[in-house]
Amino acid sequence: MPPKIDQHYAVKFCVKLKKTFTQTQDMLKEAFGDDVMSRTQIYEWYKAFREGRENAEDEPRSGRPSTARTDENIDRVREFLNLDRPSSLREISQEMNLSYFVVQNIVTEELHMRKVCA
Repeated sequence: MPPKIDQHYAVKFCVKLKKTFTQTQDMLKEAFGDDVMSRTQIYEWYKAFREGRENAEDEPRSGRPSTARTDENIDRVREFLNLDRPSSLREISQEMNLSYFVVQNIVTEELHMRKVCA
């Protein structure tokens, strides 16, 4: 489950018990501590459940999905680094026709490398 879904269900439960928004917010703060949703998020979910929403899952979002960090691109960057180790991230991004930030994320988060060009 996504990390906030349990809080969505807690808000739904409080609405079913006819708790006020303030009571709901206080209960969430007590239950989840520092990991609680923001006041605005709590209010949005509270309002939605009060108006009859039943589903606690997030709605799908519009927008372009991220397609640059694919397994294929990760493998291409890995192979490039194995062949030509002392390359900078900028050189890799130009050679692979990927953005600098995509290459940086692949190298640091996927390949767990800190220094490529040393």
